Amino acid sequence: MIEIKNPESKKALIRILNLCSRQEKCSFDVDKKLIDWGIKTVEIEKIQHYLRENNFVDDERYARMFAREKATIYKWGKQKIRFQLQMKNIDSQTIDQALNSIDISDYESVIRKEIKKKMDSLKRKDITALNLKNKLYNFCMQRGYEIDVVKHIIDEMLNKVI
Repeated sequence: MIEIKNPESKKALIRILNLCSRQEKCSFDVDKKLIDWGIKTVEIEKIQHYLRENNFVDDERYARMFAREKATIYKWGKQKIRFQLQMKNIDSQTIDQALNSIDISDYESVIRKEIKKKMDSLKRKDITALNLKNKLYNFCMQRGYEIDVVKHIIDEMLNKVI
């Protein structure tokens, strides 16, 4: 096992092992929890090392899972996913790999469905074509979709409507 003398740190290790075995966590999440529990930096490093060595924490696995979940379930765009992973101190190479693991055809299909839902929700009689396009772009940017993908899809969809 791991050499920890402090009883509070031992309790924290058991708690964090339990947490990591139930739910995927990244190193940042674990650090934050341990700091919140008042564990010293030296002990945190030991715990982190143990968790990585025993595959309780794997930032690459976490990033792939996070990217797939946010893209499919929450319908986030790749830019928003990238930003959130950066906030968790995941390195850019790992983020790129995670984003590349998202199936592009499924991703574009989700974007099309979301744009279609947004178009249907807007009252068309009061909106000009330019205003509609701007509202759709704003909606897509808030979701974190890439501008080049969105532009192509919106132009294609509006050409069918107009």
